[in-house]
Amino acid sequence: MPLISHNDLQIIADNELYRLSDTALTQYFERDEEKLSVIYHTHVEYLIRTPRELKRIFNHLRFVLKKTKGNVSFTDLYCLSILAVKQSLIYTSIKESPGFYIGKKIDASIGYDKPEELIKNHKSKRDALLKSVDHKDIDHVNGLLNELFPLLESGGFTNYNYMDYDKSGRVASEKRLYIAMHLQVPYGFASDIDVLEFIDGTMERNEYLARSIDEGSVERVLELLQQNKKNRR
Repeated sequence: MPLISHNDLQIIADNELYRLSDTALTQYFERDEEKLSVIYHTHVEYLIRTPRELKRIFNHLRFVLKKTKGNVSFTDLYCLSILAVKQSLIYTSIKESPGFYIGKKIDASIGYDKPEELIKNHKSKRDALLKSVDHKDIDHVNGLLNELFPLLESGGFTNYNYMDYDKSGRVASEKRLYIAMHLQVPYGFASDIDVLEFIDGTMERNEYLARSIDEGSVERVLELLQQNKKNRR
């Protein structure tokens, strides 16, 4: 098959992005559009080599967005879809062993005092997975992981000094990672989309608050209200 240039693939990717939504998918979290541009030109464009790969990635992403849109950074969802299609073993590892990447278990009632130590202790397991990656891709796959999970290695988008992962919808937050990998907002966590509708007054607020009390998600609702109120001024 004839080779296709990065520019031609980017045109196809842009068309697929437009087909995903009639509104900007990076609008929900601050600096997501900037992050998408940085990571795309640093790693993504070198990992996707054929239109077929691109189609498979966007088919995966389209399915994920139906369940997670507005609750997780679009850039992170895009990167995870790339890993799901191109590096399924690594993607499965993230889903089954999130502590290897974020330094804490998602569903643990007791957290780890030092997430960095947990990540360091499981470096050999992550390295073993990376050995299966094609040598042409290894640097960019590793770079993508470091962008998604900054505790793996200092640098990446953390150079922008934007460290509040939950507020920015990043999967480096255990709450956002759970939503991204399980395609649902966990019981008691609350949805950003619901909270934004609450702020805008496009839902029945009393009913929503009553449901939040019943589900034990009031603390999370208040947390998301605090995070989003600045964006709605």
